Amino acid sequence: MKILPVLLSFATALAAVAETPAEPPLRLRYPAVSPDGTAIAITSGGRIWRVPAAGGDATPLTDADQYATRPVWSPDGSMLAFAAKQHGNFDIFIMPAGGGKVTRLTHHSADDQPCAFSPDGSAVYFSSSRLGSPETILAGGYATSDQLYAVPAFGGRSRLIIPTPALEVSLDARGEQLLYENRPVYENDWRKGAVSDGAHDIWLYDLAKKTHRKLTDFRGEDRD
Repeated sequence: MKILPVLLSFATALAAVAETPAEPPLRLRYPAVSPDGTAIAITSGGRIWRVPAAGGDATPLTDADQYATRPVWSPDGSMLAFAAKQHGNFDIFIMPAGGGKVTRLTHHSADDQPCAFSPDGSAVYFSSSRLGSPETILAGGYATSDQLYAVPAFGGRSRLIIPTPALEVSLDARGEQLLYENRPVYENDWRKGAVSDGAHDIWLYDLAKKTHRKLTDFRGEDRD
């Protein structure tokens, strides 16, 4: 019979928890650690923020009147590239890592998402579905038609690097090879435990030889 008081106590505790107002989730996404490890750039509430890696106050780097996301650090830690909806769709922008003047780098009507800087900081690699047709976009196929591009970090014309999806790009120190995730089919990025032929794998691309080499063969997700 001793179980009854225990159950009543447990029920009382649950009721107290239910009456306690929950704090709203921060929804922090796309964290990017600075090259020297002292700071983290992150997306929250449609803005880019910077916070010390050791802890402390977060400082907003972008304005609240535009949606900004996916920060990427330059190799020397002096600049941040990011995507923002300032002109109706996502374009690539660049700004000092401590805040300041924001410069627009891309001007295409397709959404552009930054992936990485070149090792010397002279270019920003980004993904975009610029070669997709209106029919594939309307059919929901836009995500599988992304291509990889690069744009000069201080303005200029974009150039095509890989005509197929290449996500989460990381370049070697000499800028001769890059690692990337493929995207065989469109799938929700937040799906858990996906195991299929449509899951991502890690590939190595040689920029000079223009050759691809598959590095993973697990039927689940290989990412980042």
